[in-house]
Amino acid sequence: MSRGPVFGQPRFLAGPQSPTADLYLGFSLAGAIAAGRVRRLAPAVFLAGDALIVMRHLAGLGLLPRYRRLIYLIDDDIPAGLRDRALPRAYRAKLAALELPALLRCGAAAEAVVATSPALVAQWRARHPGKTVIGTAPAWPVAEMPAPRPAAPLRRIALIMGR
Repeated sequence: MSRGPVFGQPRFLAGPQSPTADLYLGFSLAGAIAAGRVRRLAPAVFLAGDALIVMRHLAGLGLLPRYRRLIYLIDDDIPAGLRDRALPRAYRAKLAALELPALLRCGAAAEAVVATSPALVAQWRARHPGKTVIGTAPAWPVAEMPAPRPAAPLRRIALIMGR
């Protein structure tokens, strides 16, 4: 079993919970977590048997536990977010300080990457030939959302994010 280096980030960079982790794993495995079969080590880091599962970042994790396999789930195009000047500077700084280091480290070390859109799957496969990249449906049921009416009035929507 390998023991990873210490490369978690301080917890203050993220909240005490991870909406991403809850949506993709926490809610569906609540029983296994309560029974101790899956351990939540940090808001977005789980240990299931010998598999370490990291979702987006490592905030709040100090020393990595012993593990055989690393699975990395990514649901955002972090490099695109860093380049997008329309995003708030503070959010881009958080991407750079929190999500980008995890993307580089975990993405490189992962046995498998789970991406939540066809575009992310294609990007990861192009950038990391030979790495196992698995697509999963987004947590939000986009296919079940009603289609907008062609003549619908313009609406402005504010996205406050999961927290």
